[in-house]
Amino acid sequence: MSEQIQHAFETARSGVVLTVAICTRNRVGFLEKAIASVLEQMMPCVELLIIDNASTDETPKYAQAVAAANSIVRYLREEELGLSAARNTALKCALGTYVLFLDDDAVAKTGWVEKYLSFITKHGKERIGCVGGPVFPAYEKEPPAWFAPNWNLLDYYGETRALAKESPWGGNSAFNKEAAISIGAFNPKLGRRGNFSGAYEESDLIRRMRESQWQIWWLADAGIDHFIPARRILFKALLRERFDGGRSSAIIRLKGIPSALGRNAYRALRICGEPFQCLLNGLIACLAFLLGRKQRAAHMALKFARSAGFSYQMLQIKKS
Repeated sequence: MSEQIQHAFETARSGVVLTVAICTRNRVGFLEKAIASVLEQMMPCVELLIIDNASTDETPKYAQAVAAANSIVRYLREEELGLSAARNTALKCALGTYVLFLDDDAVAKTGWVEKYLSFITKHGKERIGCVGGPVFPAYEKEPPAWFAPNWNLLDYYGETRALAKESPWGGNSAFNKEAAISIGAFNPKLGRRGNFSGAYEESDLIRRMRESQWQIWWLADAGIDHFIPARRILFKALLRERFDGGRSSAIIRLKGIPSALGRNAYRALRICGEPFQCLLNGLIACLAFLLGRKQRAAHMALKFARSAGFSYQMLQIKKS
């Protein structure tokens, strides 16, 4: 055990330096694997917090049993539906200075917890808002030829360093608890919520962190394997995901405009201009398909879906 981690044991006020949080809903089979990958790495100054987002399957029973059998595990239930709501509950209830999120359908690689703990201890006095690591896809079924190899991969490569513009993914990121809460935490309108495949909740929070002069870091050797079921690489599922992602982008963009007049003006401009962008993306997709460039065709078709989602959200005046 490193001297830095030993020092963390001695100086943590609550005894907990790092909270690993797994937010989950109705996926007890995946949850078991995620928890197992973390439990074997736990240390005295780390806790595991399971946030059950209104599950109706066996998740509560299983998670409560794990918590009862392990003093370093806590179980909480959040009835407000949505990944952002669950993550905000984790931020509010965590004992650690940093909250390290792991998706419930992911598995932490060996040494994952210690690498984050070492980083946090080493940089404890610096103004770091978030640090995240690589996400490697673990496909249930081999993707088709038109599926781009980097669509579910996040790896900025290189060494551990501060990121100037890029953002880690929320399923493998540790957030400074006080920093996140002080700027409003995760936006509940963003992120996955029921059948809504929303996105960018972590990107939105990281953007606000940067605006508040918090640093964002890349932890190059702290990776996870993220399970991708066969249904998520179906073209129909990808179109829906990009459509909902476009809606999330519109929500973020409108929220960033302070005045109602400015928002309405921007909305009008995008409502007028976005259909032409959709049409252009659709035409390029058709042409690429006819030329046999299937990967290019799929890429442009997904851009079409994202533009359509953006336009749709712009029309939702009361919901944006």
